[in-house]
Amino acid sequence: MGQEDQMTDLFYWGILAALATTLGGAVPLSRRKWSHQALHALMATGSGILLGASFLHIIPASLEANEVLTGVGLSLAFLVIFGLEQFTLTHACPEYEDCPVPAHAMGATAFAALLVHSFFDGVAMAAGFGVSVSLGLIASLAVIVHEFPEGLCSAGIFLGAGYSRKKSFLLTQAIAWSTPVGALISYLWIVRLPHSLLALVLGFSAGSFIYVGASDILPRLHRERNVSSLFFLTLGFLLMFLGTALHLG
Repeated sequence: MGQEDQMTDLFYWGILAALATTLGGAVPLSRRKWSHQALHALMATGSGILLGASFLHIIPASLEANEVLTGVGLSLAFLVIFGLEQFTLTHACPEYEDCPVPAHAMGATAFAALLVHSFFDGVAMAAGFGVSVSLGLIASLAVIVHEFPEGLCSAGIFLGAGYSRKKSFLLTQAIAWSTPVGALISYLWIVRLPHSLLALVLGFSAGSFIYVGASDILPRLHRERNVSSLFFLTLGFLLMFLGTALHLG
């Protein structure tokens, strides 16, 4: 498959990611709440997909390119995302629910942090396609399952800041569409990177997925101590393992 075909695939998957953010944002904006059980099942499955995609697909591909730069990329992802969350208090939790974070840095700072995070989700998708179509599909799926709670987070923060529903919707849309924009822009230089340097981008992508899956989502599920969380977490891993068994990664 040529680069133009890969960009077309990347474009379509980027649109799906943006729609996932839009769908997540629609929950608090529409005043309708999903059931607590449904949200936790979705988040547990999503966490399993994020972690499974990282451990079973992205990290192995990155290690083949360069072991040291893989570690550097993983480390950078943890430092960057921790820094964003430390100074903006934005998390991947449904902000309209009972969230352990009592307050948020509202306004432009939170918006900028979410915009950067969403842009790098697009970079992760592009990095996958930079290696192979199959890895691009795996990375795209991991991004899409993460975008839904990001939409919840974004709209919830803006509503909590006192913005109107219209303005909250527009800001959430800007965040949503920064993912396909980031994917297409970054793909143009990712395909030109030396193979060893691609490991840095892949490592960063895997690190961001692991951080969100293990640091943001799992602690919230731990509070429930519900066996269904383990079931859906395992389901997410199994979906990614199935991709490995079918030689998709």
